Amino acid sequence: MEKLADYAAFGVSWYCLLDPQLRSLEILDLDAQGRYLHVLGASTGTLRQIPGCAGLTLDLDVLWAEIDSLE
Repeated sequence: MEKLADYAAFGVSWYCLLDPQLRSLEILDLDAQGRYLHVLGASTGTLRQIPGCAGLTLDLDVLWAEIDSLE
């Protein structure tokens, strides 16, 4: 939580958490009051609209399979 507060203090617009063990992606957006708001949460499927990453498509199922193959 310290890192999140530090990033907000520095004005980092987007905060992304990708956890391969939990198989989750969370994206938070910094609002005008300096607080992060949860704007995306996903664990499977193909994401075609990722906040803060225009034009990026991310297939989480393929990503998790690739991570599994590295272990």
